[in-house]
Amino acid sequence: MTESNKSPELVSAKVIQRSLGIVGLLFPLILYLGNLIIFDESKLQSSLSGYYNTPMRDVFVGVLFSFAVALMAYKGYELIDNIIGDFAAIAAVGVALFGTPAEGVDDPTARITHGIFSILFYGSLVIFAIWLFRKSAPGTKPTEKKVRRNQIYLVSGIVMLISIVIIALTWLFDLDLLVGTAIFWFETLANTAFGVSWFVKGGLIPALNDEPHN
Repeated sequence: MTESNKSPELVSAKVIQRSLGIVGLLFPLILYLGNLIIFDESKLQSSLSGYYNTPMRDVFVGVLFSFAVALMAYKGYELIDNIIGDFAAIAAVGVALFGTPAEGVDDPTARITHGIFSILFYGSLVIFAIWLFRKSAPGTKPTEKKVRRNQIYLVSGIVMLISIVIIALTWLFDLDLLVGTAIFWFETLANTAFGVSWFVKGGLIPALNDEPHN
């Protein structure tokens, strides 16, 4: 849909979109390098959530709360954008508050609760990429650049969806894939796709932007 870059509300939305995109892309790297450089722990955790049980716990929780605040503050074109954003924010808080149990700890309730909130969080981001970001104003024909952006949103959403399915199957059936790090790598892939979709939506790739940006 067409936006005016001079609208304070939409400028604010752009800031949120760009921030979410950048932090989404960097989140896995922040956790791993922070644990390595600051705490001299080189072990790759089995999942991003595994860093909840490392000295990087506060960073993990802090980033998720920053996601939640940004998503709650995000205002899209229609009410449904705001509802999905609020839902994703609640899910992000759930992921942060109900941390995954440490390795060797048998706590099915915590494990299931954390897993459900994680799937709901990523699922909400899939809805943004595949549906909400690809919408155009009724009666308008998408520009060539809008079509290109929509292709990126669609691919990003599909990558997230496939990653979620693999993560869920690995989690449900306790599969030992990629030397036990499958969930970490597919969460990283999902985060990358999430970051790219919001990065593009925020207009950070000039070659894909219309004037005014859709």
